[in-house]
Amino acid sequence: MDLTLNIYDKSGKEVVKVLKSSTYDLMFTTIRKIMAILKVESLDNNVEILKIICEAWDEVVDVLSAVFPDAEESDWDGVKVKELVPVVMDSAKFAITDALTIPSKNSKN
Repeated sequence: MDLTLNIYDKSGKEVVKVLKSSTYDLMFTTIRKIMAILKVESLDNNVEILKIICEAWDEVVDVLSAVFPDAEESDWDGVKVKELVPVVMDSAKFAITDALTIPSKNSKN
């Protein structure tokens, strides 16, 4: 899954940068951080995700900086919430589904 996040100017009208990432390239530590911040039961609730993002902004930025390595610290001020929430949700859903596909010791090859 490819992720895209637009960075806007101060007016919020003009896209000044586009961040792109592939969830397939996420490191395990990033997946762990995503799962630690977000609760599985909140993944279908935009309001709950927004609340978590606001309460854990520094941690979310840390994770998103790993997801979008080309992002600069100042870029996060130019992100629109309506675009950020789906990216966070998609990243979390990928993290969970990716973790579930890890073969267990008892699984057959």
